[in-house]
Amino acid sequence: MIYKLRADRENYLNFYLDSYAIEKIIGDFFLLYEDHWADFWKKVPGTFTDDSDSNNVVKVPDITVWATQNCLALNQNAYDKLKQHLAEFGELLPIECEGTPYWLFHSTNKTGMEHVDLNQSARQVDEVDYVEMQALVFKEDSLKDQLVFQTEFSNHRNMYCTEEFKTLVDSNGLKGLYFSRDLACIDEI
Repeated sequence: MIYKLRADRENYLNFYLDSYAIEKIIGDFFLLYEDHWADFWKKVPGTFTDDSDSNNVVKVPDITVWATQNCLALNQNAYDKLKQHLAEFGELLPIECEGTPYWLFHSTNKTGMEHVDLNQSARQVDEVDYVEMQALVFKEDSLKDQLVFQTEFSNHRNMYCTEEFKTLVDSNGLKGLYFSRDLACIDEI
């Protein structure tokens, strides 16, 4: 099974890195469009906010998605349990969140169209290359060696994972992610 990684914003606080802080500390926000960040990365402060519909969430996640959708924020416990598994698929970068050490996992694992079942998938690409997906189905056998990845089909703007990653997160009791089966996010907000 393949899942789209989403923040469980109805049960856990949402992680946020401020673009102004990134620009002030790193020097240029547009560096985040680069494929690799380790060479220029400096510890950036993060915060947690309540983005739930109920507006009464107070729990801090162990692991969650950052808004760029190709990054995960991990507390020290999640980092310790997942670092050896994630290292092959991206960069683990130090951050600090409200005075507590955290880690940002920046996915660098980009897969091509050969992993997408193009007969069952559909998308529209506009004049500025923005991709709006109507359906997404992967050739799951071709992704069995992947843990987390981004796909060319969505212009690498979302992060997906295999059942193996979900099992790792669940078996370690890590909270804060929502594993969506709606890969194109048609039925979810």
